[in-house]
Amino acid sequence: MANLTIASAERGNLTVAQDAVHEARRLAGSSEDLLRIADLANAQVLLRRLDVATAEAVLEHVVQRAPVSDPIRGHALISLATARFNRGRMAEAVEAATEAVEAYRQSLGDRHPGYGRALHTLGTSLAELGDPAAARDALAQASSVLSAAFGPAAVQVQSTEIERAAVDLRLGDLAAAEAKAERALSAFTSTPPPDARPVGLALVLRGLIAETADRREAAATFYEQAQIRIAEARGELSPDLGFSLVRLGRLLTRMARYQDAAAALERALIICEAAGSAGTVRVADVLSARAELWRQSGNRRGALDDAKRALALLQERVSASDQVGGSTASAQRRGAREIYAALAHSLVALRDEDPRALQDGFVASQEALSSRAGDAMRRAALRRATTNDVLGRLLAEREEAIEAVQQADNVLLASAAARSPIPAEEADRLRYARADAAARVRTLSAEMLAVSPQFAGYIQPRPVEIRQVQEIVVDDEALIFFVVTEGETLIWGIRRNAAEAISVTVGSTEIANLVRRIRLGVDLGLEARGVPLEPFDVIAARALHDLLLLPIERIGVLDGVEHVIVIPDGALQSLPLHLLLDARQKWLIQRLAFTTAPSIGAFLASRDARRTPSQATMAFLGVGDPHFAGFARTANVRHRGANQRLWSELAQLPRLPDAAEEVRRIARILGERESIVLVGDDATERAFVESDPRRFQVISLSTHALMAGELPGLNEPVVVLTPVEDDAPLDGLLTGSDIALLALDADLVLLSACNTAAPDGGAYAEGLSGLARAFLQAGARELLVSHWSVASDATTRLMTDFARIAAMDPTARRTYALQGAIHRMLNDEDPRFRHPAVWAPFVIVGG
Repeated sequence: MANLTIASAERGNLTVAQDAVHEARRLAGSSEDLLRIADLANAQVLLRRLDVATAEAVLEHVVQRAPVSDPIRGHALISLATARFNRGRMAEAVEAATEAVEAYRQSLGDRHPGYGRALHTLGTSLAELGDPAAARDALAQASSVLSAAFGPAAVQVQSTEIERAAVDLRLGDLAAAEAKAERALSAFTSTPPPDARPVGLALVLRGLIAETADRREAAATFYEQAQIRIAEARGELSPDLGFSLVRLGRLLTRMARYQDAAAALERALIICEAAGSAGTVRVADVLSARAELWRQSGNRRGALDDAKRALALLQERVSASDQVGGSTASAQRRGAREIYAALAHSLVALRDEDPRALQDGFVASQEALSSRAGDAMRRAALRRATTNDVLGRLLAEREEAIEAVQQADNVLLASAAARSPIPAEEADRLRYARADAAARVRTLSAEMLAVSPQFAGYIQPRPVEIRQVQEIVVDDEALIFFVVTEGETLIWGIRRNAAEAISVTVGSTEIANLVRRIRLGVDLGLEARGVPLEPFDVIAARALHDLLLLPIERIGVLDGVEHVIVIPDGALQSLPLHLLLDARQKWLIQRLAFTTAPSIGAFLASRDARRTPSQATMAFLGVGDPHFAGFARTANVRHRGANQRLWSELAQLPRLPDAAEEVRRIARILGERESIVLVGDDATERAFVESDPRRFQVISLSTHALMAGELPGLNEPVVVLTPVEDDAPLDGLLTGSDIALLALDADLVLLSACNTAAPDGGAYAEGLSGLARAFLQAGARELLVSHWSVASDATTRLMTDFARIAAMDPTARRTYALQGAIHRMLNDEDPRFRHPAVWAPFVIVGG
């Protein structure tokens, strides 16, 4: 009877389904096992009736009652994940799907179709949250499992392939997306699915492909055809319609078909209400799209009302998930990023309608650019500012608890996405540990507020006002930041006496292409992978300057400026702006010094914290040229789930003999008596930890740095040190989570390894989210990091010159020391040192 209920609900025959579920409950009697099955069936009926809130309550009850070994628990979790997805609660959908994957793995094994279906739901939810790299892994595994169970042409497999194609589009692979779409439609023609929904979803995909290729009329037609098919299969209020209706509404707005756009967006709002999505990110998306429609069609008051309503809704929703600070919170922010960015553009364009709109646009811009690195830097600055010992202890303990939550989230997600599976017992232990850590965060937050209510901003950061930035920027400085969307870029320029925001019609794709062209001529890591370095693309470097900096230069924002604080966005996070070329074909570094800040809040907090200087008593801790051969010893195949292949790869890392000389030279410059230098066999993890890094004003790690996923089995970024046999629990890998808990008091950390400004893995990962974030969270005031693989000898020279210039005037901005060191290389007789590949990768991160 339960199976009849589900089958009838799936076909839309809800009367038969309701009768069947009543009979199922009668037959179940008092059996807990059978009642769980009947409740699961009842939830499917409720979901088809769009009574999602009641269905979620029923499913949560089933999950709580079902034993871990009962497949019903997995079924309930996957239904719960789907329900949350349909309501636009993506972060919670990921949590339920992650649990569902583990539940199926334990109860039915990793070849069962239920396991594949859970991976499919996890992948689609991750894609919606803006993590296409993780989504790609989960969906690829789902497709493999489902294909083995049903055959490659089965509707279950092709439905997953449609989602994989959507991820391909996000990652810029149009050809792969088109191929998958055509295969899916061909398979559905050969073997028609039970209803028209899969065909409808394939047509949505074709609409996305056409829109990406700027074939607007074709895209609109595909979306409209898709909506007919989906409504035919699932009804006019199906949550599956919402996404394509918003895409269609935005597209028709750009095509000036305003009446049709209004109808599509009104229908999307009705569907959101019917699905119980009120107050979610999904409703904010519709309101944001409608605000743009009203603005373009001349209804500026309506546009302003919808934009402000969407902004308030988004802030409320995102802040509700921010209480614990785990990966769910950052994922929720990342998932809302595009909507915040669209609102920023709309609100700035409406500033003539309401003077407050410019400030609201500034708020939306800050929310769009929020990042884990920015939050880590902001919190570290606030920790340094406190003089209350009790509060200091609470802050430190809260940071440890937050890091524990984030690490548990990362490992569980990596395991669920089949990137690094862990044993069931370990997964259960991590879930319990995460719950304990999350409870600890809440308790410590309450204790902090009891001691010092003004620290509410530490727990729940609020956007700042333009005037607060102007008060802290000095006369020879400008703060510049960008908010990049598909079709536009909003450029902000803030001086002590002026604030400007300009929108230019250059979108993320064009910017990413220009960045890619520039990096092909400077990234020395390409040569290591067998790809020859291309000639530096002067045209791209000049074009990017003219698109993004010339507009604010023309209105005088950079007049009299010597120092630029830049907050990059999108692809700009992987490129130092100082290697762009101005109208005189001069490098920007020749007239401007740049500091990168991860967020506006972090910049302000860092400036405020200047009043609390470092209490470190030692001048310099330098680590360089570790020996890696010890990783080959089988005795080291242990700890953290590392596998044989990982250790073998680590053993092959080349020595960096120049690095030893680099840290020795810096020690001589800063004072050898107040320095500790660890090189070669002495450059171990234990020696680094036992030197007590919090005692040092400057720390340098001159060795290999690896991003998460760069080697098999590497789930987080690491600094590679000398391994020591039988030195458990230390294994020669200083991980991001190790670093985050160091409690540093350093004015500066030099990370002269390759890619230390890189994100923590994935094409869409936040900038500075890897090792840089870890050191900021540990308390480093400023960092010197690299954007790509570096030349060892040139780096040694640049770092030495930087340290020498900085030591001449300790009160000067360190970015001036970097600028001076680069100037010396630009004036060198050797043309190799004048090439931007060797001098341009490094940037100062801080305030």
